[in-house]
Amino acid sequence: MAQEENSVSESVTMVDVMEREAELEEEGLAVLGGSDDKFCTFSKGYVKRQALYSCLTCCPDTAKCAGVCLACSYHCHEGHELVELYTKRNFRCDCGGVRMANVKCSLEAEKSAENTENHYNQNFAGLYCSCHRPYPDPEDPIEDEMIQCIICEDWFHCRHLEAAVPTNQAFFEMICAECSEKNDILHYYLGLAVGRVEPEGETTSEDPVHVEADAEGAKEEKKSEESPSVEAPAENTSEEKVEEAEKTPEDDSEVAEPSAKRAKLDEEAPVDEVKPQEGSSSCKRPTCKLIHKRGATFWPENWREQLCKCADCYKFYKDLKVEFLLDLEDTVQSYEEHGKNKEKLKESDFERGMRALSTLDRTKQIDAISAYNRMREKLKEYLHTFVANRQVVTEEDVRRFFRKMKENEKNENVGQPYFCR
Repeated sequence: MAQEENSVSESVTMVDVMEREAELEEEGLAVLGGSDDKFCTFSKGYVKRQALYSCLTCCPDTAKCAGVCLACSYHCHEGHELVELYTKRNFRCDCGGVRMANVKCSLEAEKSAENTENHYNQNFAGLYCSCHRPYPDPEDPIEDEMIQCIICEDWFHCRHLEAAVPTNQAFFEMICAECSEKNDILHYYLGLAVGRVEPEGETTSEDPVHVEADAEGAKEEKKSEESPSVEAPAENTSEEKVEEAEKTPEDDSEVAEPSAKRAKLDEEAPVDEVKPQEGSSSCKRPTCKLIHKRGATFWPENWREQLCKCADCYKFYKDLKVEFLLDLEDTVQSYEEHGKNKEKLKESDFERGMRALSTLDRTKQIDAISAYNRMREKLKEYLHTFVANRQVVTEEDVRRFFRKMKENEKNENVGQPYFCR
């Protein structure tokens, strides 16, 4: 009885298989991002985002790696040792180009121009993270997820991010420790990051500084610096703030700012960086530059929409070569959604299968489902022999199985019993 219950719970219907196939198909479309599998993308120039592969067979020298598009991986590098790079931004196919001088592209012959704007990292050699190891790593006993940095586009183990991955707060994108430190323009926006941030400068419990970022900019609130040793009554606090707001620039010059705080600003944040640029009244960059302990930073969804896009800020991004952060279509999510939406108008394998099944009458539907169940059981038995003997299943082995299945169907009456019709 228990065996019958187990067999029922383990049974899989054709609809279950087709639904699972639809899920895998959607995942594949997301990974490929709508990349063309028939035509080389070289003539399109530097594609904003596309699926890429590195061929170690054609480029064994890892110091001179090259990337090929999806179509070239199928038509020019079939059977080669390929490294799946997922997606890289602003890349032009190298197949048959200067970096692959000994390779002839079968899809686009003329590729004499050098792809000077392509960027290559250790991923093209099959290495990842700050530990410079392959993935999956046969020598690493620890199972650990990897997250891609949106700036350098390298992949990092969670345990090598130099910061704890947020568990209670959702994050959308990650910037590795090195890129977070180098691209200091983003330090103004650390108030948006998922995690703890601190205002730039030394802070103590006696001189707290709080920064609150909103759509119009950062608002700084600080304790009165007129008489630190004298405690003012609580009811006079608002009057003192009004008097400070009405002071003229000449009055401000008479009030001495704490030397330690002034030295910190002079040393790490020039005046023209902590204030909105002259002539840029529309600049929405926060006025206070924040710091974060070294480590990866995690950013919520739509955080890029908060970045100021004025001419002065754009120059900062361009100088750091990260102006792509201002492009909302640069995100991996946008890339994946593009792949899914591109195929929405096309009929999926699941839809084709269900449509074909619905055109059959009840008798033929039962015959088709019965034939599928027999094929599934026999294929399971066939593959089990390879598992027992620790053999690799080849394409010829699969073809041999279906040839034998076809021969057996000719000699057997596998139709539905007459009394069930």
